[in-house]
Order: sequence, then structure tokens, then C-alpha cells
Amino acid sequence: MRRRLPIGRSVDSRAVSAVAGGGQWQAHAQRIRRLQRLQGIALAVLCVGSLILALAVGRILVASTVDQRVAAGHLRDLSEMRSEMLSTELIVVRASSNDSPINAVELLFRFQKFRTDLRRLQRERAGGDGAEVANARAGVVRNMAEVDRKTAAYLAKPTEDSVLRSALNALQVPGENMAASLKVWTEKAREHHARIVERGQLLSRRLVWITTLLILALGTLAAAGWFVLERARARLADAIGQSERRFRSLVHNSSDAVMVVDRDGVVRYAAPQLHAIVGVAAARIIDRPVTELIGSATNPLDMEALAELGTLQWDVFDDTREVRYLETVVSDRLDDQAIQGVVLNTRDVTDRHVAQVALAY
Repeated sequence: MRRRLPIGRSVDSRAVSAVAGGGQWQAHAQRIRRLQRLQGIALAVLCVGSLILALAVGRILVASTVDQRVAAGHLRDLSEMRSEMLSTELIVVRASSNDSPINAVELLFRFQKFRTDLRRLQRERAGGDGAEVANARAGVVRNMAEVDRKTAAYLAKPTEDSVLRSALNALQVPGENMAASLKVWTEKAREHHARIVERGQLLSRRLVWITTLLILALGTLAAAGWFVLERARARLADAIGQSERRFRSLVHNSSDAVMVVDRDGVVRYAAPQLHAIVGVAAARIIDRPVTELIGSATNPLDMEALAELGTLQWDVFDDTREVRYLETVVSDRLDDQAIQGVVLNTRDVTDRHVAQVALAY
């Protein structure tokens, strides 16, 4: 008869689940999943926040650029108007000094263009909204109205050169006042443009600093998240290693032959004691249907009997062709993430069976 295994500790399915599963490593695994979810949420929030920030920064930069362009355009237009006014004044002075005829059509065209540009710049509040530039604009408009009133006499008789010269002489005082106001307006517009440019440059520098700090903050958060997650993974690996060592120590020092069978009835794990108890090497039964092993010499066992979960009595022939009586405790651990199978604890109960038979007679 086959040699009996030395008496050792007995292993039940709860012990296998407690040691192999290890609530400890399961807790670490859950923590890692939580950290991964938090990282995903944080990444989504950071992406949305970065997009909103980028849009806000873009709008600020675009607004600043537009303000600079508008201020530069106003300054350019005011400078051109001053140049045009001086050029017109020079034409009139030369014509007066040479006693030559004045081209009234050209003067009226220049005046009409000057008045159109003046009204546009007034509507657009060129030069800003300061008190000084507002007074300068008002002075230019007021003198422009005076020029319009005094040119009405010539427009009634446009063909008489004497009338034109009289009108030009009458425009001398309001023209000088308008030129002085236009000069102040232009200077204030230049100061306004310089302030806008300086403000845009300051804004750009601040945005660069903010963006740099944001990148550093995001990098720090990412590094911290990676460090925490790596520590959790290291703890999980340690917990799994400890659980595996405890499981192997418990199973290898047990008198029971422990097997784990998956949902399809295929053996996924078999303890080395299986060979001493059943007579089949553990390596031969792994990845094989459990029905090839568990059965009876007289009544084969089917999977329905195994699925009933409980205690199974069966027998095998040993090397001397004698019957050995075995008992298998079946425990369902399919929902246990550590095992995910049915745990079979098999032990040799031949002596007990023989004693029961002897007492029966």
C-alpha cells in the first residue's frame, strides 16, 4: 500500500482565500485603482483648465494686439492730418506771396478729406478718453465748425478769386487754433499709444511668468502623482509576494492536496501533495479537466456533482491496485478575486473508512 503522508496542518478554502487573496494586497489594488481614477479626473480637469486658460490668454493677447494696432492707426492718421494741414498752409502762403491764382478745387478737396478723417477719429475717440485729449478733440472740432462757417461765403461765389482770398484770410485765426489743438491731440495720441504698447509688453511678461509657473505646477503635480502611484504599486507587489510566500508555505506543509478549478472545470493549480494522496503528479493535471481525476472506481463523477459544492467521497486505485478512499471538500470561491475558482481540499480517509466498516460489522 502506498506510503501515507506525514501528519501536517489541514488547509480549508477560507485559509486559502485569506492567505492567497490577502485582504492586504486587495486593499492596495483598490487604492491603485482609486489613484488611477483620481489621476484620470485630475488629468481631465487640467486639460479643461488648460484649454480655458489658453483661450483666455489668447483673447487677452488678441485684445491687446488689436488695441495697439488701433492706437497706432489713430496716431498715424493724426500725424498725416497734421502734415496735410501744414502742406495746405504752405500752398496758400506761396500763392499769396507770389500773387498767383489759388487752385480752389484742390483746396476744397483737401478740406473735405480733412473734415471726413477728423469726424471719424472723433467718433473712434482717437488718443483715449483722458481729459486733456478730450479737450484737444473738442478744440479741433470747434475750430473746424468755425472754418466751415467762414468758407460758406466763398462757396456762394466760388469763381471769384478775391472772395477766396478773403475767406482764406478769415480762416487764419481758427486755422491756427485748430492746428494747435491738433498738435496737442497728436501728442496725447502718441502718449496713449506708448502706454498701450507698454501695457501689452507688461501683460506679455506676466503671461509668460504665469504660464511658466503653471507648467511647473503641472509638472510637480504629475511627478507627485507618479511617485504616489509607484509607491502604491511597490506596496502591492510586496503584498502579493508576501501572500504568495504564505500561500506556498501553508499549502506545502499541509496534509491536504489543494486544487483550484476554474469555471470551465479546468485545474489551474494543484499542490505537490496531490501525487502522494491521489497518485497523480500535479504537473500532469494542471490545465486538464478535473473530471479526469476526480471520480470513483465504480461510479464516475460528473461536473454536476462537483458543482453542488460540499463534501465528495470518492476512491482511486493506488500502485498496488488497492482502493484508497478519499474525501474532497468543495468550496465555491469563484467570486473571490484572489482565487476565482472552486477550491478542492482532498485528503486520504482510508483508515477512517476501514474503521467505519469494521464497526458496522
